Amino acid sequence: MCVIAYKPQGAAMPEYEKLKNCFENNDDGAGYMFADNGKVHIVKGLMTLRSFVSSLTETVRRYGKDRAYVLHFRLSTQAGVRKDCTHPFPLSKKMADLRKLKTECDIGIAHNGIIDLTSSLRKDLSYSDTMEFITEYMSLIVKNRDYYKNPDTLKLIEKLTDSKFAVLDGAGHCELIGNGWVEDNGVFYSNDGFMEKFYQYPFLLDDGIHYGRHYNAKTGFYEFNEYDCPVRQENEYGFCGECAKFKDCYGGDYT
Repeated sequence: MCVIAYKPQGAAMPEYEKLKNCFENNDDGAGYMFADNGKVHIVKGLMTLRSFVSSLTETVRRYGKDRAYVLHFRLSTQAGVRKDCTHPFPLSKKMADLRKLKTECDIGIAHNGIIDLTSSLRKDLSYSDTMEFITEYMSLIVKNRDYYKNPDTLKLIEKLTDSKFAVLDGAGHCELIGNGWVEDNGVFYSNDGFMEKFYQYPFLLDDGIHYGRHYNAKTGFYEFNEYDCPVRQENEYGFCGECAKFKDCYGGDYT
């Protein structure tokens, strides 16, 4: 589902292992943005971990490590794996602006989630639900850098998308929209994909949809999303004894 990492000004950049986890869990391309001289600078379309780390390292060397950075790691849900669909994006009504792999803008946006309002089952689209939401809705909602000072504006974005956004402006202010951000060593992540690698359960359902599992090495248990539970999907109880929710489901006893 993608992951955003927001490193505030003065915080340490995430360690390599966390960047590696983020990329391996969301390996459909990455990018980042930062503010400098009143503009947001966006670099994206980095399709390997090596190219991402190399580019970010050079940027940090050139512009400094103390400024705010927003990193994004994509897991495609629409439009397939494309460099121009990687995040972040500039706030613009023009789709061509969002496709640029290097650009400067007044406001940049990184998104984590699936936006039902702009999602499509069509397989021939060359743009993502995020890109359509930015061009058709966000560009109308966010008019200037003071947008975040109006609570109703933030609530509207949340109600329309049920997602998380990191919105960075040229002055260096980054607004984190949506609930459930995870703080680790001063860096804010849109989910816990930075912690461990996610593994896929090896079987596919009849319709070709897989269900995923996350092994948490710190607790020694598997963690399934509600709709990815193997019992719910295929009446498969093989992971129950090692599942973090086992006691909640069975009261601590096998049945």
